[in-house]
Amino acid sequence: MTWIYGWPLYDKDALEIARKNRLVKDPNAGSDRLIDSTHSWIQTKAGAPLGFCCWVGDTTEFVYAACVDYRDRPHPPRKVHREELMSEKNVYRLARCMPLKDGGWYRHCDGSWCPWLGERWPKDEVEDDSDDEESEESSDEGSDEEDDQGSDCEESDNSSEDGSDEDTDSDDVTVMDGHCQRFQDTEEHPDHVADVLFAKDFDEYCGIVAVPP
Repeated sequence: MTWIYGWPLYDKDALEIARKNRLVKDPNAGSDRLIDSTHSWIQTKAGAPLGFCCWVGDTTEFVYAACVDYRDRPHPPRKVHREELMSEKNVYRLARCMPLKDGGWYRHCDGSWCPWLGERWPKDEVEDDSDDEESEESSDEGSDEEDDQGSDCEESDNSSEDGSDEDTDSDDVTVMDGHCQRFQDTEEHPDHVADVLFAKDFDEYCGIVAVPP
């Protein structure tokens, strides 16, 4: 499943933006037309930011993305490279067009998950994963027995390798536990957009790291 870190644009806010900026000249225009005009206006003014239909609570909303994780997994990433984030310039441009509130990780509405059914992964894939885990455990037990018969030097090397494997596994564990994290609302249409938009909460739940050389 694709995970989106961004800000939802609720219909109520979209209607307010359309009326405030007089995006539709027809005074009898319906809500759908006003909302569509707001999204078109944002695309023009904010440099065509990415947007996805996502689950926000038990409903779907259009979320403007600051970061997209396309990897197929049931939880958001723990670490994100800074180069994968929306640029600061584009954050400023987006903030001038819409309120940046309820920022967080949201599930893309792609059919793989829904609030009332949860994860909808094929059962065969789950069974295959369990078989792989059992085979890995059996191979690990066999390697441990061989290590006991080996020299002390081999035992020390194997113990260091086991430690590195544990570190690798811990990196794959998400601190968010597969749940959407919503941050505190930011001021609507702020004049100055600081790092609070990506927020210290973003670093707490999902660290921003540099790309390795």
